[in-house]
Amino acid sequence: MKKINLPDIPEFPSWKELELRDKPVIDSFLHKFPPGISDLTFTNLYCHQRARGYLLAVYNKHLLVRFGSKQPNSLYQPIGPHPEEIIAAFIKENPEYRFILVNGELGKRISGPLKVEFDRGMSDYVYNTQDLKLLKGEKYQEKRNFVRRFLSYNPKVVPLEEPYRNECKALLKIWKAGKEPLPHLEDEQLAAEVMLDNLKKLNVHGIGIIIENKIEAFAIGEQLNQESFVEHFEKGNTKFTGIYPFILHEFAKSIPGKFTFLNREQDLGIEGLRKSKLSYHPAFLIEKCAIAAK
Repeated sequence: MKKINLPDIPEFPSWKELELRDKPVIDSFLHKFPPGISDLTFTNLYCHQRARGYLLAVYNKHLLVRFGSKQPNSLYQPIGPHPEEIIAAFIKENPEYRFILVNGELGKRISGPLKVEFDRGMSDYVYNTQDLKLLKGEKYQEKRNFVRRFLSYNPKVVPLEEPYRNECKALLKIWKAGKEPLPHLEDEQLAAEVMLDNLKKLNVHGIGIIIENKIEAFAIGEQLNQESFVEHFEKGNTKFTGIYPFILHEFAKSIPGKFTFLNREQDLGIEGLRKSKLSYHPAFLIEKCAIAAK
């Protein structure tokens, strides 16, 4: 069995708040036991910490991540060598809790007196990185056309670095202003701002698109596991036709070649977002489910 080492994280039923200083320990643990879903990276957890108040504990040598504020009885899947056994044991002892956003493959292995419910809106969309880099074939013809049209703006692709932070934050405000005032948008804007404020500390990778000396789009992501990269944020000024096909195409090209897949997270059950993500022809979806006592 791989060595378990989670210093400074208390044993359940005690909890501690997630902090930036927890990154090395949690990154190491996630590397040993990768859950395979976009939600469970230290970066994603930390950037949503202000809105969700994540809490950490150790239970039978597995890491637990609990939603501390909005859903205090909800946890992510246990991180460790035997998550299905831990889920069953933990719920048996603590039936008031439930596990959410659990990798569907893990959910299918669950047996016993537990209720498993799948949520299509939270499935991760996973693409062949090479498809998005090349945009080859008839199925990507429309995307290629948008990219060609966008080139008329004479865009410049740059590494996303801290000097561009404030411009990216201004772009986030433009993005949010063009949306219906939904609760998750506030959380998303705040999380993106935290990521922009901590590009180096979180060791994320991003690119920006400059038009006429101004950032008009950016994308940020990181390594998810040995074969997959995850894109956490992709924002653009839609007054420029083709900006989203272009930023995704360029982001895929910027990813190190060892990553076969690009995970672009969920559609949240939003019809327009689902249509957009499907239009890029995912290689597969990673289902997710919730597990609770019956």
